[in-house]
Amino acid sequence: VEAKHGGFSIELIHRDSQLSPFYNHSATPGELARNDALRSTARVNQFRSPSSSIDENKVVESVTIPSGDGAGYYMKLSIGSPPVEVLAIADTGSDLVWVQCQPCDQCYPQDGMLFDPVKSSTYKELSCDSDSCQALKRYKCGNTTNECEYYYSYGDQSYTKGVLATDTFTFNSTEGEVAAIQNSIFGCGYNNHGTFYR
Repeated sequence: VEAKHGGFSIELIHRDSQLSPFYNHSATPGELARNDALRSTARVNQFRSPSSSIDENKVVESVTIPSGDGAGYYMKLSIGSPPVEVLAIADTGSDLVWVQCQPCDQCYPQDGMLFDPVKSSTYKELSCDSDSCQALKRYKCGNTTNECEYYYSYGDQSYTKGVLATDTFTFNSTEGEVAAIQNSIFGCGYNNHGTFYR
């Protein structure tokens, strides 16, 4: 894919690629194809599950199934100043970009370090009064500094809770250039549970 009109493109990493931390060196091509088919079937079955099993008060309007077992593609980006590289699920079905942050009350296991906002000179929490916060379906105001606390849950009961913030996102483009986007809005998740990186 080629970017046009001042845009940029980045490389997507398939979960079964040798570049993926989930790559199974001993898997045969047949096993990889079978596992991919099983992940796809599981994802379809999650959409078919009875709606009565989902608490509608806990599901955001743009429901997406977290891509753990079903994740097809990942992308590398860096957050903060200085930049810290993270491996993110390329999820086009959700309107919230979020990462696990330190200190974490409850986090799922992941390769690599958690993002530490204290170490970024460009990190800034958004207030409850901000337009970005008020655009969220579920948020509440923090007790001490009026920060915007978000809560997103997904169709398989996975969830993330944290603080809405801004920071610089840096991407290495496929053209070899670096693209830095300042004041990118994202969720800094301190309480996360689910099948995100299995």
